[in-house]
Amino acid sequence: MTKKKKAEKKQTVSDDSSSLRSEETSSSLSAHMERLVMNEDMKDLVLEEDYHPDNLVSGFSLAVEKLNDKRSWVRVKALNYAYEALRNDYRPELLEKTVETLVYTLLKGPFHRAIQEERKLSCLLLAIVVLSLGESSSSEYIWEQCGPLLKTMIRRGLKGSLEAIACVGMVGSTDLEEICSLMENISGHFLSSDTELAAEALQSWALLASSLPVIDLYHLFRATNSPLTIFQRLFSTSCIATDERNLASAQTIALILELFQQESFSDASSSSQEDVDSSEELNILQHVEEWSNASVGSENGKFIGQHRNHICTISEILQQLYRFRCQGTQALLEENKRTPKKQRSLRKSIIRALEDQVDSEHYQLANGEEILFDTWLDKLRIQSFRVIFKSGWKKHLEQNVFLRQVLGLGIPVAPVPDSELRLTKEEKRLYRSPNSILEKKRTLQRQGRRTRRIREREVVV
Repeated sequence: MTKKKKAEKKQTVSDDSSSLRSEETSSSLSAHMERLVMNEDMKDLVLEEDYHPDNLVSGFSLAVEKLNDKRSWVRVKALNYAYEALRNDYRPELLEKTVETLVYTLLKGPFHRAIQEERKLSCLLLAIVVLSLGESSSSEYIWEQCGPLLKTMIRRGLKGSLEAIACVGMVGSTDLEEICSLMENISGHFLSSDTELAAEALQSWALLASSLPVIDLYHLFRATNSPLTIFQRLFSTSCIATDERNLASAQTIALILELFQQESFSDASSSSQEDVDSSEELNILQHVEEWSNASVGSENGKFIGQHRNHICTISEILQQLYRFRCQGTQALLEENKRTPKKQRSLRKSIIRALEDQVDSEHYQLANGEEILFDTWLDKLRIQSFRVIFKSGWKKHLEQNVFLRQVLGLGIPVAPVPDSELRLTKEEKRLYRSPNSILEKKRTLQRQGRRTRRIREREVVV
C-alpha cells in the first residue's frame, strides 16, 4: 500500500472518531444546557414573581407540563418548583383553572413512579392545592380521583406524606365514613418500629379527629376499642418523656380530653326513653365513675360488653396520664442541654395542661395582628399546617381565606405598612424591658408553678 493511501485511510478513521466524539460532546452539552436553561428559568421565575405576577402563572404551567417527563430529575425539579410557587403565594384563581390538568398529570406521572421523593412531593402539592381552594367542588374532585391511590399509600406507610394525605381527606371528603376509614388505616402505624412514622401517624390521626363532630368521635370510640388500647400501650412504656411517638400520643390524648370536656353529651340519642333519661349528661373527665352505671338500650344491647371495656380503658388511661405527669416532671428536673428545645417546650406544655388544667398558649404575629391560640385543637392543626406550608406559613395565615376560617380568625386583615409596625421608644420600654408588666407577670407564674411542684414532691416523699 502506498503512502498516499495509508494517509487517506488514517484521515478517514480520525474523521470518524472525531465525529463520534463531537456527537457525544454535543449531546452531553445539549443535556447540560437544557438543565441550565431549566434551572435558570425556574430561578428567574421564582425571583421575579413578586414584581411580575404573570411569571408565576407561566412558571406553574411549565412545571405541570414537565411532570410527564421521562427523566426523574426533571420531574423532581418541576414538583419542587410547583410546590414552592404555591407555598409562597396564595393564588386560588390560578388553581381553579389548572386543577383538572394537574390531577391528570400527577396520576399519570409521579404517583405511578417508584421514587418515593416524587410521591411525597405530589402529596404535599395536593395538600397545598386543597388548602388553597377550600371546601369546593374542585377539592371534592381531587379526593374522588386521588382518594383510592392515597389510601393505598397510607397502608404502605409512606413517611413524610401522612399529614398531607390527612389534609386532602379532611377538606375534600364529604363522607364521615370515609374519614373514619382513613383514620383506621392511619392507626395501623401507631405501633410501628419507626418512631418518626408512628409520631406522624398520630399527628395525622389527631388532625382528622379534630374535623369530626364530638358526638361522631364518641361513637367512633364506642364502635372500636383499638385507639384507646394503643394509647394505653404507648403510655405504659418506660420512655414516656423522651420518645417522639409517646409525646405525639400525649398530644392526641390531650386533644381528645379537651374535646370531650368542652362538650358534654348524653346517650339518649341511641337509647330508648324508658331506659335512659334524656337530661342525664356524661362528661368523660368529671363523671368517669358514672360510665359503669350508664344503661344501654335494647337496640344497642350487643354493645354492652364493648361499652364496659371502654369504661375500664378510659379510667386506666387517666391513671397513665397521671403517671406521665409524674415522669415528665422528674424528666424536666434531670434534663440537660442535649435535650432538643422543641421537645422540652412540648413536654412542658403537656405537663402544664395536665397538672394545672391550663390550655396551651401559642402566639403568632402576622400582618400586624396579634393572634392567641389557647386550645390543643388549634395547636395541633397549626402544627400540621406548618409541616405543609413551611416557609409560606405566615403568608397563608395572613391571606388564605379557608385557613383563617378553620382557625376562627375571620376574614383577612388589610396589610399594614411597615412604618406602623415599628415600636416607638416608649413601647419598647413598656414591652421589652426586664421590668415591664408582661415580664413581671411571667415571673409570678413561674414562681407559682415552682412552689406547687415543690409541695407535690414533699407530699410524695
